[in-house]
Amino acid sequence: MSDLSSINAAGVGRTATSYALPGASAGASAERVRAEAPVRGDRAEFSETARALALLKSLPELREDLVARIRTQIHDGTYETQDKLDAALGGLLEDIDTLP
Repeated sequence: MSDLSSINAAGVGRTATSYALPGASAGASAERVRAEAPVRGDRAEFSETARALALLKSLPELREDLVARIRTQIHDGTYETQDKLDAALGGLLEDIDTLP
């Protein structure tokens, strides 16, 4: 078996308090330096494409049966009724009133 005393003599076995810590004054404890050190954490940045994909995934599923029914009504000329036009106009006016 090899002799490890030569490694310790080179300074490998020293404790953290035997080295000068960045930002520490003489005699400062390692615990105090750690407490005063800025907190670092992980950070993630997302591209506009990633944000758009996340938005698309959060949308409800397409109701193909409803879309097909409305397409047929539009094609037949039966979709636009006075009630629907009044509701659409009312919603548009409400949206305009809430603009800054």
